[in-house]
Amino acid sequence: MEVGETIVQLFIPLLTFGRMPVLAVYMKQTRIALLGGGIAGVVLARELARRNDLHVTLIEKEERLGGLHRSHRINGLSYDIGAFVFDAQHQLFRTFPEVAESFHKQPHRSQSVTPNGTLDGYPLTLRGYVRDHGMAGALLAAASLCAGRVRHYRRDTLGGYIRWHIGDRVYRQSGLQRYLERFYGVPDVAIDVAFARQRLQEMFDGYTSKQLAKKFAKRLLTYLPINHQNNGHWVGWTPPREGFGVVYAAIETLLNADGVDVRTSATIQQIRRVGNHFTITADGRTEQFDRVISTIPIPTLLEYLGLQPTFKLRYLTLLSLFYRLSGDVDYNGAFLYNFTPNGPWKRITTFSKYFGQQGGDHYFTVECTVPDNDQRSVAEKQHDFEEHIQQLGLMRGTFHREGETITPNAYPIFEQGGGEAIRKLRQMVLDAGIEIAGRQGQFRYIPSKVVAEESHQLAAQTRAVA
Repeated sequence: MEVGETIVQLFIPLLTFGRMPVLAVYMKQTRIALLGGGIAGVVLARELARRNDLHVTLIEKEERLGGLHRSHRINGLSYDIGAFVFDAQHQLFRTFPEVAESFHKQPHRSQSVTPNGTLDGYPLTLRGYVRDHGMAGALLAAASLCAGRVRHYRRDTLGGYIRWHIGDRVYRQSGLQRYLERFYGVPDVAIDVAFARQRLQEMFDGYTSKQLAKKFAKRLLTYLPINHQNNGHWVGWTPPREGFGVVYAAIETLLNADGVDVRTSATIQQIRRVGNHFTITADGRTEQFDRVISTIPIPTLLEYLGLQPTFKLRYLTLLSLFYRLSGDVDYNGAFLYNFTPNGPWKRITTFSKYFGQQGGDHYFTVECTVPDNDQRSVAEKQHDFEEHIQQLGLMRGTFHREGETITPNAYPIFEQGGGEAIRKLRQMVLDAGIEIAGRQGQFRYIPSKVVAEESHQLAAQTRAVA
């Protein structure tokens, strides 16, 4: 009788609580270490935690999760370090539906400042081009596009890739060429086509011959006497007024509840492969894991592994300037891109377009990339931005500099001809038995939506074979 009661007591937790942590007592768990707590890391962590026989440890060097999803609170206002907007189908919301309600759903519009100093839709529109260059210029651009489809059919360089899509005249006259060169701080011939294929494909999906024909037909329909609902705005989901901090604080709480061992402010000293296992020494403590998945920069990971890279990967630093403006803003889009040949800035995110003015002031973040050879001080960049934006007539009033932050390793630099070297570095990591994911982990310039979707898929594959 006592033996029977003991057996029943052992099986009651399994029958009544399903996923309770007590299951770990009855099964061998696979220990997985996730390096990096950005969007790739947190999606992987929760998706992997769906299996009770997987024990997940998430290791993040910063004091908070989120990676590049970062905001700064200054004088009661929250400033994101850059421009972030999500769609309703973003994998972050699928993996963490609990945080979706904290995001701000509203119409979103992006604009660009053309070399002529006029405003256009981002990246460009047919109407805006005709306005700036006339019908004769548009016809010449169409001829340039046709020539580009023949001359650059291989699309094996950055310039050739873009010229195949929009033609040489539009590439130069729209300011897109100057924008890319400002972004990287080098001529476009020094940028590998891998950048275009990874980051610009979504931009140019609407510039295939088929899509251009559809746009032209749609433009003709606007002249017919029918009701049109499209106002040029896309409905997006933006981070809450309080910034990303509240989002990722909630995500950390959810991960802890799922049984994920979340460790922030963790300093890794080394990673070693020992047979079929790995040891990770962090903050003076050494632990053993069955698998390691990295989302951190490859050079950092190689340093932990004690390996010497055969090629130096390069990154752009991001300088984010935080402002309030007592005055007027003369553009409509929340995101404003600088396609002019002047100014140190590449994009403005105007939070007051989302949440309204604060104390009568607009507030916004200005993004500037910092190439290796850029010796200008932060104060000089601030002065140059203020002078340039006022010369354009897009802001009027008194600028209040609220602060700034520098984000290293913000953007991978794809140097011309470096693709094979990058693949070899990835292979070094894979040969060491480490799996890689995310933008930094793979050295790929991909948007967060793709990062999250790929992380979800990797987690599903891992759960299937674990």
